[in-house]
Amino acid sequence: MKNKIWNILFPIITILIVFILWTIYSFSVDNSLICPTPKATFKEFLHYISTSKFYTYLFNTLGRAVKSFIISFIVAFFMAILSKMFNICRKIFLPFNGIIRGIPTMSIILMLAYSLDKGDVPIIVSLIVLLPMLYSIILGSLDNVDNKIIEMAEIYKVQKKDIIFKIYLREIAKPLIEGIATAASFNLKLIISAEAISFPISCIGTQMKYEQINLEMAKVFALTIVAVALGALIEAIIRGIGHVLVRWDK
Repeated sequence: MKNKIWNILFPIITILIVFILWTIYSFSVDNSLICPTPKATFKEFLHYISTSKFYTYLFNTLGRAVKSFIISFIVAFFMAILSKMFNICRKIFLPFNGIIRGIPTMSIILMLAYSLDKGDVPIIVSLIVLLPMLYSIILGSLDNVDNKIIEMAEIYKVQKKDIIFKIYLREIAKPLIEGIATAASFNLKLIISAEAISFPISCIGTQMKYEQINLEMAKVFALTIVAVALGALIEAIIRGIGHVLVRWDK
């Protein structure tokens, strides 16, 4: 019971500390272009969520995030399975994974900005950046499964489907869910960043850049709060679903 209370209190305390530091800094610089006050920011936040256009921005950005994540996860999953089953695949994917990880995200965005449709740039950028991340998460989870358990199952002639669903999936569930939650939240931030540079129509990233150009920093801060809240919500939903599935499987 105490742990549950502290799990609720710690995020609240952290938010309060950030809010206090933000308030102190905004009043010390006394310049809305550098740091608008929390009051001005939340006023703009409430204005945004009360308009229908905001939900169009939200839908478009979330749509890109979901689409890119699903595609990345499916490709990364099959790559990880192949790497686990065939060492030659692991050797082939390793340098490929390393090269992609080494390319700066900004370089990818800038290279694609003029060669693709503006609405497609954030999705492709997300695929390129997210794929090696998810591949490493999934393969790492598979590699952490105790080989002795698998060997014992094979000795006792446990069916392949039971080895997959009752051993592998159970063993990788918790680390995989944690990794997916973190990657999904990161993906949303990546999509918004790519939107702010490629300028597709009606989305959070484009609107954020537009407000920055017009020196409406309170609105930029308000949209940043939206992005942070969405990221936290996505992580919480994925972890919650994962927690239910893990308990249900037991």
